[in-house]
Order: sequence, then C-alpha cells, then structure tokens
Amino acid sequence: MRTESSPSSQGATPRSRFWLQSLLLLGFVICLAIGLVALGSLWWLYRAPVLSPVNAMLPTLHTEQIVPQLALMQLAGDSSEALAYQALNAGQLETSRALVWIGIDQMSSARIALMLKLAQQFAIADQAQSAQVLYQQARAFAILDMSLTPLERSQALLRCVTGLLEMDESTAALDAAQQTVLIVQQAPDLLPAQRSQILRDLQKITLAFRDTEFGKTLNELVRNPYISPATTLLSGQWPVLAEEPPVDANMATIISERQQAARRLAERLLQVGQTDAEPERQLLVRALLIEDQQRTAYFTQNSIAQSLTVSVQFWLLEQQRDWLLMKLAVAQRAYGITLIPEWEAAQAAIVQELATVTRNLHQALLALTQTQPTPDEQLVQRFYAHGWLAQQVELGLYPAQNSPEIGDQFRVLQAELSAQGITPALPIAYVADAVPPGFRIVAAIARSN
Repeated sequence: MRTESSPSSQGATPRSRFWLQSLLLLGFVICLAIGLVALGSLWWLYRAPVLSPVNAMLPTLHTEQIVPQLALMQLAGDSSEALAYQALNAGQLETSRALVWIGIDQMSSARIALMLKLAQQFAIADQAQSAQVLYQQARAFAILDMSLTPLERSQALLRCVTGLLEMDESTAALDAAQQTVLIVQQAPDLLPAQRSQILRDLQKITLAFRDTEFGKTLNELVRNPYISPATTLLSGQWPVLAEEPPVDANMATIISERQQAARRLAERLLQVGQTDAEPERQLLVRALLIEDQQRTAYFTQNSIAQSLTVSVQFWLLEQQRDWLLMKLAVAQRAYGITLIPEWEAAQAAIVQELATVTRNLHQALLALTQTQPTPDEQLVQRFYAHGWLAQQVELGLYPAQNSPEIGDQFRVLQAELSAQGITPALPIAYVADAVPPGFRIVAAIARSN
C-alpha cells in the first residue's frame, strides 16, 4: 500500500524547519549577548576597587566612648593632631583614636609617636585589638614614610617590637624586628655607633628569639656593626604646587559657617546633654548638607574647565578627597554623635567614591613627577607616590585587593632606578604571606665598600 503526501503537507516541512532554525538562531544570539554582558561585568568587577577589603580594614570605633564636644572641634577647624594629644592626655583613648584616624593625612611626621603612645595606652587598658591595629599602622609608617630618617624608623620599629611582645604577638613582633635589621644593614647614613645601639637595643628586647636564625644573625651584627652599604636613601615630598585656583568666596563662607556651627554645638555640649543641644545639632547638619552640595558643584564645574592644568587638577582631587574623608568620619559617627543618618546608610558608596578619588589623586601625583628637573628626581618622586598609595591601603582607606598591583609598580620602578645606577636603601615590596600581609622593606641588591 503506497502513501502519497499532498502538496500542502510537503510545503509544511520547510516552513517548520525555517521557524526552528530562526528560533535556534535567536537563542544563540540571546546566549551570546548574555555571555558578552557577563564578560563585561566580570571585566568591570576586575577593574573596579572592591569595597569589602576597604570596609574590613576601616576602624571599628566605639562611638559611645567618643567625647563629641572634643571630637567636634576637628569639624570646627582645629588641628586633629593637637586634639588627639589633648584627648590622650585626658585619658579619652577612643576619642584620641578617632581623631588620629580622621586627620592622619594632615598630621606631621610626629604622628607615629602619637600612634605609638596611644597603642601603649590601649594595651595598658587591656584593649588588645585597638592596640594591635595601632602598632601595625605605626609599623607601616615606619616602613613607608619617607619623611622619617632611618634612625626614626628604627626607633619606631623597636617600640613596635616591644609592644607586640608584651601582647604575646610574637610573629608580628619578629616581623617588625626583621624590618629593623634591614634598615640597620641597608641605610647608608647611620653612624656605626647608631647601628650598634639599635642592634643592642633590639637584642635586649628579643631574647625570646635568641635561639632562632634571626637571633643568630642579630648576634653576628652586634659583634660587627661596621657596615658601609652602597645604597641611596630616597627622599620625596608632597608636591608644592605652582598654581592653585583662586579662593572661592562663596565656598570660603560655607566652610566658615560649618566650622562655626560645629564650634557652637561643641560648646553647647559642654553645658548640657545632647537632647538640649538639638537646635545646635540641626544647624550643623544643615551646614554640612549645604557644604556637600556646594562642594560637589564646585568640583564638577572646575574639573571640566578648559583651563584645567595638572596642578589645578591635583589640587581639586586633594580637596575632594579631604571632604570625602570628613564625610566618611561623619558616616562612622567618629565625632561621637549622629549627624546625618543618610550618610551612615550610604557609607559603602562613600568608601567606593573615596577609593576612586584616591586612585585619581595617585595618577595626578605621578603626572606631577614629570615637573621634576631631572630623570633621577622624577623616579624618586614616583617612589614617593607609590609609598603614599601603599599607606592608604595600610590605613584601610584604599582597597586591599590592589596591594599586589602597587607591589608590581614598586618592582618596576626599582628596576628603573637600578638601571640608572641607583640602589634604593629601603626597597619596598608587597609580601602576601607576612603577618599581617602588607608592604615591607626587602633586601637591597647592593655592594658593600
């Protein structure tokens, strides 16, 4: 029996195949689009600073222990460093710690002594976590702050070793001790008597390590401290700009109004409780919100100006970053009082914006190195710029995930210095397996005289 297909049934097969092919093609295009979007998102996530490492390293402040009438004076324009010492001398440790964190970038090189005193007082008060963080940050400054002399770096590290050992943090103490030895071995401008004194002081406080490889090395150096390293001590500085935008009268007035409002609130809190100071608090909140709006408009307007130069761009970024640090302090209640709940809720966004501005400021800092008169001075200023960015990581103000990238920048730069016949006395590398992970001085490849 033979079955014959009709013309209509024969035409249906090609049409059904056409629709099936179209459907498959459409599915392929959709999948391809999804894949491209996913790839783009992955690339963006790789490039953008991740918030979690920054948040994890930001200080956890005990805001109920912060004295607002003292901390608010920083918002009123008083020196963070002077206020932090005032709080420390009054036994207000948490207030002092908050003020150190708020104004660390504006403080002098003497800030490391303040941090070490504060760490010691926290340890005495049996607040080990706060003390340990301060010791770690002091160690980071001793390693990265180019304004400190090798003697100042060594003395700071000795105090870190002592404090950490008293807290039974032997691994971190050994790490700081090893950094001290590298400075003694590699810094060219230490006198033999200074090297000998540092080594003997280190030997006295590290008796627990005397039977280790470190102890044996230290003993050899104590017996023979006469070292003449053929290295160069690099010394950079924050740029002194040739030009800055003229003072904006409206912005100056707004800043003055915020400072006056903060001072009035602080003075009122000396007399009454927070409930009775609510009118003064509202005045400060209003002043902060107005300043935030005006600063945003000011930064936007000036950053797109046709006459924008590298110096002016750097100045604008510097001002923008300072304001974001103040906003973050308000968001963290670092002034001991709730001011703007909206900023507290938006803390992650503030941290993200701070990371972006910090990266841009680092790029502007690198651009300004080209204004140095000689290639060698340009290289040294680049070292300073990388050291500044590494400090921001150690303070928790820049994403920790970018540490390996900064370490690579140091490695490339130090190779360029070597090619110019310059052996840095205190070369820097990112050491992931250090305790804690971070930036460290590493061995210099140098010949001895």
